[in-house]
Amino acid sequence: MIKTGWFDLVCFGHSHKAMKQKFGNSLLINPGEIGGIFGPASYAIYDTQLRGSEIITF
Repeated sequence: MIKTGWFDLVCFGHSHKAMKQKFGNSLLINPGEIGGIFGPASYAIYDTQLRGSEIITF
């Protein structure tokens, strides 16, 4: 999906590891895991107007 360039944002999970990476004009985000079982607890926020993102780890 991210390689098509059709989307501003593509979110995925399953690995429980927070990350974000830019591909052209698209952003790929894995918010991590809120439970903190397999690593630090984290979540992601995406601002649709500013097209900005942040991954919060606690």
